[in-house]
Amino acid sequence: MENINQQKRYGMSWNTNMDYEVILSDTASAQAERILDYIFYELKNPQAMQSVEKDMKETAERLSHTAGSLKLCDD
Repeated sequence: MENINQQKRYGMSWNTNMDYEVILSDTASAQAERILDYIFYELKNPQAMQSVEKDMKETAERLSHTAGSLKLCDD
């Protein structure tokens, strides 16, 4: 088994099969990367990292399909 730090960590791809494009700000994208890095490198739990990453992507996909029914901000 490979050393945990030598394994391929993850590949973020947010926009696949979506009605609306979900755009993450640079800050949000960096925060997502830091969260996944922490779980992978500090907690040394690649399975948990993959689960959290999958949840992030599924949330973005759900948002892309419901975005048309949401009210735009007034400000």
